[in-house]
Amino acid sequence: MEIRNETQKEVAYRSPVFIRSLFIQDCIQRRSMQSESGARYNHGMVDVYGIANVVDSLYAIKKFVYTRQIITLPEFAAILRQNFEGNHEFLLKCKKLPKYGNEISEVDELGKKVFDHVFAYIRTKQLWKGGCYYGFCASAPGNHIGFGHTTGATPDGRLAGMPLASSVGPSSGNDTSGPTAMLKSASTPDLSLAIGTPVLNLSLSPEYLKPDNRNILISLIKTYFMMGGMQLQLNLTDAVTLKEAQKNPEQHKNLIVRVAGYSARFVDLNSDIQNDLIQRTVHSV
Repeated sequence: MEIRNETQKEVAYRSPVFIRSLFIQDCIQRRSMQSESGARYNHGMVDVYGIANVVDSLYAIKKFVYTRQIITLPEFAAILRQNFEGNHEFLLKCKKLPKYGNEISEVDELGKKVFDHVFAYIRTKQLWKGGCYYGFCASAPGNHIGFGHTTGATPDGRLAGMPLASSVGPSSGNDTSGPTAMLKSASTPDLSLAIGTPVLNLSLSPEYLKPDNRNILISLIKTYFMMGGMQLQLNLTDAVTLKEAQKNPEQHKNLIVRVAGYSARFVDLNSDIQNDLIQRTVHSV
């Protein structure tokens, strides 16, 4: 956030947003651009990645180090530094533990603590032009993949270099108990703390678009927002179609997918983002 303050200050002076400022309250009266301090309400936003990885990692540490006491914390750290090499069985144990996104109260409670702590902390930071920072979780083009490339192995069973969780929801493929359970887990934290928008990605099979199933889809969406959800991004496709599009891109030029915070033609995305979309759980009716 300190770095963001410095960079945004440079942006304000070097790239003023003149036309936008004409339509924002108080900029004309204050004779100042919106990018400086002309707006009546100033705030900044900081994107957050990997919440689910932190939650699942803390749960793994809790279970293996403190509850079951099958490994010490330094031993666990050493295994992570080695990227689980020579510890395949322990890696499988980490992967098989309950994960965030399945309406498991003990895990979801950890999720609430992590979420509330991170986003409340962000709001304590002052913006250089006044106002405070807000957190959001939208996964700007592939950032969760890029940050994953520079992040080592984590206790949840994620190997070094693999993508981080891209939204406020579970890591790709870890929501195995259906869409209702996933939505309930994601609404456990106080999402209003991240009014920059805590995006939730939800992949559903095309069956949901059939006339007999549309009311189910409508109910899922309405219920999530009644529970405090703020932004729900849907993909209505399946892994088979996406894999086919990878192999034969010329035949799938019109396949549009919602990545996270933006939509794009699937065949135009790089392979890392394509694979991340394929790995997401697709919930059936």
